Amino acid sequence: MPVKVMTPEIRSRTATRALNFGPPNSRKTTALISTAHYPLQIVSFPGEMGWATIPNDVPGLTSYVWEEAPGDPVTADSMRKEVEDTVFQIVAGKHGPCRTLGLEGFHKLYDVYLNVATAGSFGRGDDFEAQRYGRAHQMAASFLRKVLSSPVEYVVVTTWNAPEADKAGERGGSSHEWPDLPGKMAKLIVGMFSLVVFSRLTPKVIEGKQVMIAEWLIARDAEVWGASLKVDPRLAAKLPPRVPQNWKNLYQIVGAAEKEVESEGQQLVA
Repeated sequence: MPVKVMTPEIRSRTATRALNFGPPNSRKTTALISTAHYPLQIVSFPGEMGWATIPNDVPGLTSYVWEEAPGDPVTADSMRKEVEDTVFQIVAGKHGPCRTLGLEGFHKLYDVYLNVATAGSFGRGDDFEAQRYGRAHQMAASFLRKVLSSPVEYVVVTTWNAPEADKAGERGGSSHEWPDLPGKMAKLIVGMFSLVVFSRLTPKVIEGKQVMIAEWLIARDAEVWGASLKVDPRLAAKLPPRVPQNWKNLYQIVGAAEKEVESEGQQLVA
């Protein structure tokens, strides 16, 4: 039965699907490795180089990278198929226990979809019809929907950030930071996740030394519009705009606020 009454269990499930976007070297991968629930399996998409920070000797951590042999021509569609098959095998439990699935560099996988949709024109730098983006959007969204509906307890997807015009097609106008994806996909992907956080490093002086503090923005501000938590408005009012880059801590913060909101609702009914 596809239509169901909303329950606390369904709400809690959606709150375990997160999108983390931000600049390179803003500690997205570091946060995943150090604070996610293990066993953790990470897939670095073709072209994503953040895997260089992933250790290979941590118990419960399995990492997958794309390795293309020099001179070996690989079509975009075969690349897409191999990547998707690997991810779906992981969520099906064929590669061992996986409590958290990390998908690194989704903007790079989108390039693969766009190359498929344009029959290689994108990769060659050739012109192509604008409607090809629609096909790439469909393939990317279909893949994400399957992953987000999987039985894996936690899913974290990362991508870079980029300015997106506030008015589509307007040049020279105002813009704000969104995931680094073309056009409508930048906003479509935000709508697919309940937790969307923006990684930011902030310089602070501690005991006379300047250090970089890694934080997540969890609500839009003057610069970033892509960050958001899709939660009960009463819950949103209880959350701070910034939190440390710590997945377990974020889940606890959201969970505690949810329980407080539920308690208030029960008191109103009583």
